[in-house]
Amino acid sequence: MPPKKDVKPPAEEARPEDEDAGEGELAERNFLISCLRTQLGQLQRRAEAEEKRGAALVAELAAERRNAADVTEFLTNELKARALAAAAREARLAAATKELAATRTSAEEGAAVGAREREAAAGDHAAAKADLEHQLWLLRDFAERRAELEAGLRAAHDAAGSERAAAERRAGEPPQSAARVCTLWSGGGCA
Repeated sequence: MPPKKDVKPPAEEARPEDEDAGEGELAERNFLISCLRTQLGQLQRRAEAEEKRGAALVAELAAERRNAADVTEFLTNELKARALAAAAREARLAAATKELAATRTSAEEGAAVGAREREAAAGDHAAAKADLEHQLWLLRDFAERRAELEAGLRAAHDAAGSERAAAERRAGEPPQSAARVCTLWSGGGCA
């Protein structure tokens, strides 16, 4: 702060030395005011630049939020569609399992009927042999069909499990744009 000017009583007359000191003090004040005005101008320009930069960052953040909302909506819809597809596969798997159980029951009943028929035809060996050969053929056919159904059932079960696991994996990974928004929001990373 500039030194204060000595106030002299009006009775004394101003001397030429005092006038020179007053002019020097005035020049010093003018220089100080000029420096402060320059600093004020620089600070105002910086503040304006920072305001513009802040507005641009707010606009970019709003765009990223809209993008993140779009990506989230897309992924949610994709997850719902995959969940419905997985549920349909599980329903088909349950139907195939039920059909297999019915086939097993029918085969067991067929085997029981065959056993009863064999006991009844014990007297006629040739007829019993023909019956047994026919039943053996039926059982082999059933066993082949059963093996095919079980293989199909296992394949469908494995496919449903792997698709479910893949869908769960994809649902747990944040999209790249969401990771970028997360980085912008938190200044370096999300918790």
